[in-house]
Amino acid sequence: MEVAFSRERTLSVKNVLAVSDLHLGYEVELLKSGISIPPVTEKMLERLLTSVREGGAGKVVFLGDLAHSIPKRSGFENAQVIGFLESVGKTAEVICVKGNHDPELEKLVPGVAPPTGIVLSGVGFFHGHTWPSNEVVGCRVAVMGHEHPAVEFRPGFGKKVTERCWLICSLKRKELKERYPEARLKKLIVVPAFNSLTGTRSVNSGEPGSPILRLADPEKSEVYLSDGTYLGNLSELLY
Repeated sequence: MEVAFSRERTLSVKNVLAVSDLHLGYEVELLKSGISIPPVTEKMLERLLTSVREGGAGKVVFLGDLAHSIPKRSGFENAQVIGFLESVGKTAEVICVKGNHDPELEKLVPGVAPPTGIVLSGVGFFHGHTWPSNEVVGCRVAVMGHEHPAVEFRPGFGKKVTERCWLICSLKRKELKERYPEARLKKLIVVPAFNSLTGTRSVNSGEPGSPILRLADPEKSEVYLSDGTYLGNLSELLY
């Protein structure tokens, strides 16, 4: 199965383009902390529409966390979500998977898929803060967000540098089968956050936030920078 990921942090598989963790309205949260930045929603929309056109995708699946604020969202953020999805919907079919930052997404968008995921064109798509469904792990390939993956570098002098990355995991078969006896999952792809303002979680330092990523086999999991540069197996990068 051919899977392609772009430097814009979108993933294409078959006729589906996946994108995760837009956190629309994050600028509002920053403003509350005294940080004022220009809006980034229009730039994200332009990036995404370019990816849709270039990839010829018929469907765009949002892997959760469309907006940022929880539990209560402002009218401004709701309007951003609705406007964003309507714009994308003029080019491709829109499918939304609910994330942990999407408590009332059903009120804005019809037909929202649960966080445990959905299967499209034989591929499983889910958010990642909860365990995926049996149907998702019944696929050979699954795609998730939530983690905001980044690789941490420590060049010396006590400094740390992080770069957003893609994580392509093979899971430990024994542990996976203990939870999902009928699992067929071979590859789990973790999509980096589409919004460049959001924080990140290091894949090579500390514990993952997603429960299923705790089953990842470091010896057989690969790390790529967001531009596609191959860094090696996760085990080679661990601190």
